[in-house]
Amino acid sequence: MADTDLFSRLKRLFSTNTIVRNIGGRKLKVVDTGQLQSNVQTNLVDRYTKLYSTTQNGGYNDQLYQQQLRLGLFKDYESMDSDSIISSALDIYSDESTMKNEYGKVLEIKTDNDQIHDILHNLFYDIINIEFNLWPWIRNMAKYGDFFLQLEVADKYGITNVTPMSAYDVARLEGHDPENPQLVQFMLTPQGDSSRHGSKQRETQTFENYEVAHFRLLSDSNYVPYGKSMLEGGERFGNRLLLWKMLC
Repeated sequence: MADTDLFSRLKRLFSTNTIVRNIGGRKLKVVDTGQLQSNVQTNLVDRYTKLYSTTQNGGYNDQLYQQQLRLGLFKDYESMDSDSIISSALDIYSDESTMKNEYGKVLEIKTDNDQIHDILHNLFYDIINIEFNLWPWIRNMAKYGDFFLQLEVADKYGITNVTPMSAYDVARLEGHDPENPQLVQFMLTPQGDSSRHGSKQRETQTFENYEVAHFRLLSDSNYVPYGKSMLEGGERFGNRLLLWKMLC
């Protein structure tokens, strides 16, 4: 007997990043939700190894190794963000991305279905509150290349709340299930001080694909399954950043 509850259906729906639908006759429409078609799946470890080390993996778990190398990059990004010009550049990215249109809307919803329009408007403006929250979210995504948003889903109500997740703490798991190679999950491993949070908060947790919204800047397939920070290739910020890199 097939599972019919909401969470089972969501898990089946999000167990693949490519959705194929028959739109009539022999015509098919493919929705590539994971943008698999536009990115070459490469080994992130190779890219980060070239950037920060000349040693090989040595048999350690690839996902754990990737996470450690990402944390090394994040330390550089934090140092860059302390520079006034670079910090202002990240602010400008957020400012430009959250400008309101002529109707005073940060996000314009276009659909012929009034019911879908009302549901999405309620989600973005009343539940997620993008008018207030979108600016820091975009800034963090531009800084780290990734932004993770935990979604609280309730049966019969849908998304009821969202909670930002630190890029330091979240790892994206892909290709770890041989029986379902397109399965995507997220592992939360808090890196913070245990005295600030209870022991329960520090436990490693695994979230399904539908429980986390992962926003990433897919400008370089070498960083897949993560995004590439706007601080990489920092010549766009001028000679000051290039000098900063030389001094480091």
